[in-house]
Amino acid sequence: PGTVADDILNMGAVCKWGASNRKLESNPFAGLAPKPNRRGEASRAPFDDDEAKRILLAARNEEGWKRWLPWLLAFTGARISELVELRRRDVRERDDVMILDIVPIAVRAGKNSIAQRMLPLHPALVAEGFLNYVASLPDDPNGPLFPSIRPDKDGSRIHPAIVQSGRWVRNVVGIKDRTKVPNHSWRHRLEDELRKVRALPELQDAITGRNNPRNAGAGYGKGFRG
Repeated sequence: PGTVADDILNMGAVCKWGASNRKLESNPFAGLAPKPNRRGEASRAPFDDDEAKRILLAARNEEGWKRWLPWLLAFTGARISELVELRRRDVRERDDVMILDIVPIAVRAGKNSIAQRMLPLHPALVAEGFLNYVASLPDDPNGPLFPSIRPDKDGSRIHPAIVQSGRWVRNVVGIKDRTKVPNHSWRHRLEDELRKVRALPELQDAITGRNNPRNAGAGYGKGFRG
């Protein structure tokens, strides 16, 4: 509801100007924005330290995507839809730094244009051997990063990954708290970790791929996404 409200209010602002300047008969978005509860307890909560440790340690006993997806979620804060559709070539070097190059593709258009970004690989991922896993994949640069996730009938790995990883976190790791979403709670956790180190809001948005219309200054200069 919060995202929908922001989008409708943004479009409504343009149409309100159009109506005021006689370009439109009226503002078609007037009164349509829902009123989300922006206060109170969140329906989704971040994983705490113990839960994060349990998930990551359990992943070490797995193979393929189950081995690496939890670690990538933990140390990038990326959306699961962004990670499971990565290709082999999207793990590459840029300015002597290994990165995940998150770019839109047909089956993963991206939540918005801001979602396109380059995420440096955390040293913990390198130490765990993630690059060795990538090197073990077939040489095709356009091949999937997680070929062991069987695509659905539409050719997407997103829904199968969400369902299977959710079952793994609930049934294998044993995290039953319904406020902890098996994949998305990692994004909530990373936001808290960034706050702990007093990362600038623009830097937080750049890492997590968020569009923050309230941060007008983010549109000036090249910024952290450049």
